[in-house]
Amino acid sequence: MLQIQDVSCENGGDILFTNFTFSLDSRSRKRVAVVWRNGRGKTTLLKAIAKLITPYAGVISVKDEVVWYLEQDPTFPDENKTIAEYLSENLEEEWMFYQVEQAISEVGLDLADQDLMISCLSGWQKMRVRLAKILMEEPTVLLFDEPTNHVDDMGKKFLASFMKSFGG
Repeated sequence: MLQIQDVSCENGGDILFTNFTFSLDSRSRKRVAVVWRNGRGKTTLLKAIAKLITPYAGVISVKDEVVWYLEQDPTFPDENKTIAEYLSENLEEEWMFYQVEQAISEVGLDLADQDLMISCLSGWQKMRVRLAKILMEEPTVLLFDEPTNHVDDMGKKFLASFMKSFGG
């Protein structure tokens, strides 16, 4: 269960929102969209839920959920790695490489592309690689920040289908 109780956030002294309250249980398989004008705190709220920043007031608690945040513009510690190298970084054993191939397939990338350098990928391909990495952590709650940035119509269709089928 994800519970947000009376959360307030600011940015540089400007109050973005106050007393935000919300709860979500991934077992309900609900999809939620946060829609506000630009600059009103959508990214700040998502980062607070993902525990990447701390709100100045309120409580965010997570119980029995695995929460992951997919940022607007994914960054990578080393863009000189291949997709396969990046995705396999945290595998405990070599035989677990099937998880990399499964994640690549789940996000609609071609298995033949696993040897491409991350630095050579488009923004949309980088988002898919980052999503594949997140899926390997078996999240129950996914937070997408502006997921249709850098995405063509085919990508938007993929995202819509992915979000409908996501088991969290």
